[in-house]
Amino acid sequence: MGDFAAPSARLVAAARGLLALDQPDTNTVGMLRDAGVPLAPGTAQAFRDIVLATPGLDRAVNGILLDPATLHRVTGSGSTPALHRVRVPVGVRMGDENLRSFDVAGSVDGIVDDIARHRAAGASFARWRIVAMADTAVTELRARARLVAGWAASCVTGGLTPFVDVVAIPGARDGVHEAATAHGEAVRTVLDALRTEGVHLDEVVLGSSIVTPGRRASDVATAEDVARATLRGLRTAGAEDLAGVVFTPGGRPDRLTAHLAAVQWLGPRMPVGYCLGRSMLGSVARAWGGKPEQVLDAHTELITRFTSVGAVVRAGMGEEPRRRVAG
Repeated sequence: MGDFAAPSARLVAAARGLLALDQPDTNTVGMLRDAGVPLAPGTAQAFRDIVLATPGLDRAVNGILLDPATLHRVTGSGSTPALHRVRVPVGVRMGDENLRSFDVAGSVDGIVDDIARHRAAGASFARWRIVAMADTAVTELRARARLVAGWAASCVTGGLTPFVDVVAIPGARDGVHEAATAHGEAVRTVLDALRTEGVHLDEVVLGSSIVTPGRRASDVATAEDVARATLRGLRTAGAEDLAGVVFTPGGRPDRLTAHLAAVQWLGPRMPVGYCLGRSMLGSVARAWGGKPEQVLDAHTELITRFTSVGAVVRAGMGEEPRRRVAG
C-alpha cells in the first residue's frame, strides 16, 4: 500500500476522474434498491467489492474515494479484492456537514489519530464536504470553513492531501449569474479560512459543484453559460492558486459531461478534473442486478462511463481554448 502516495496534481491529471465509492451504507443500500438489486445482509459490501475488482480501473480513474470502514477492510484482509493491484491513489471520506464527528477547532487529538490511521492503511488523500445552501447564514458558513481549514492543516501535517469539497446549492429561483455569485462567495469563504490557518493552497484539491440555475429559474443556461459562470466564480475566489479543482455534478448529473467539455473548451487557468459517484454507480448497479453472471456487465458499464466522460473532456482540451472566461 505504500505505493499509493501521490502528489495532489495526480488527482486532476490526464482528463481522468475520481471514483467516489465513499457513500455511507444507508445511501448505498438506497441506491441499490432504486436500481432493482435484491437486498440482503452484505449486499452493499458485495457491490463495493465488485466495483473495486473492475479490470482496468487504474487506467480509467485518477483516484478512488472510500468510506473509512471499507478502506480498512480492503487493506487489512487478504480475503477482500486485491486493492493493492489498483495503482491509483486511494482517499477516504472524513466528514461533511451532516457528519460533524470531528471538532477540529476544539481539539485535534482525535482527528490527528484518524489521519495517521488512514495514512497507515494506504490513503493518500481525504475528503471533507461542506454544503452551502442559499439560506445558509454567513456566520455559519465561516464557522464550517474554519472547521474544515483546521482539518486540512492536520491532513497536510499528517501526510494526506486535503480534498475540500464545496457544494453550493442555489435558491430555487436563482438564475445562473445569481448562482455563480453564491458559489464564488462560498468558495472564497473556504479558501480564506485555509489561508488564515496557514494552509498553502497549492497543497489542496478543491471539490466544486458546477454552477447551475435553481430548479424554478426562469432563464435557460447553455453548457457554455454554466462553464463561464463556474470558472468566473472560481477565479474571483482565488482558486487559481490551488493544486487543482475537481468538479462534481451538483444538481444536474445528467449534464456533467457537457459542462466539463465546455469548461475545458474555455481554457481554465487551473488543473481540473471530475468526480463520479452515486449517479454513475446507479447505472453500474443496474447492470449488475445482484446476479453473479452479470458482474462483467457491471465492470463494462463502469469503465465505459469513465472512459466516455474522459474522451469528451480530452476533446475539449484539444480545441483552441477560449480564454474570455470573465465575459
